[in-house]
Amino acid sequence: MAGEVAIRIPSPEARAAYLMLHSQEHHGYHARGRLLLRDFLDLAMLGQEPDGLDLRSALRLVSGPAQTRALAFLAAAADFGIPTPGIIFDPPQRAWSHRARNRLAGPLVHRQLTGSLGLARYEIGRLFRDRRRTYRLARSLAKLAEIGRKLMRKLDKFRDNVAG
Repeated sequence: MAGEVAIRIPSPEARAAYLMLHSQEHHGYHARGRLLLRDFLDLAMLGQEPDGLDLRSALRLVSGPAQTRALAFLAAAADFGIPTPGIIFDPPQRAWSHRARNRLAGPLVHRQLTGSLGLARYEIGRLFRDRRRTYRLARSLAKLAEIGRKLMRKLDKFRDNVAG
């Protein structure tokens, strides 16, 4: 038929190799010890392809020093629960993965701590402005179970707000 267009889609292995090279080389994430969770999501989605994903074949498409960086990327992916069957990682690749994962988690911990401190500052301000609230709080301090229940409720609300 006239007007038909043939679309060639690369294999999951070629797309995984491109993903690793693009993330680690093009953006320089390996040199900066940086990870993007969306790269892991893309890799996990490639693993869901009907034909599956052979990561060893994908690594064969990556050559030279880029292969070492691609393996570090896969080590980090394994740390996030993405299956990497049959791939053995060297200690430097594991070390890079752990450093990058900790660097990724740092801002999250910082955001949670700052949010907790902000909430505490707000509550202290309310106590100074509202004497009745201060009196109610002082009265409830006599009941430790009540304090625990209130703190857990506040923490649950805060965690829900931080999680989005």
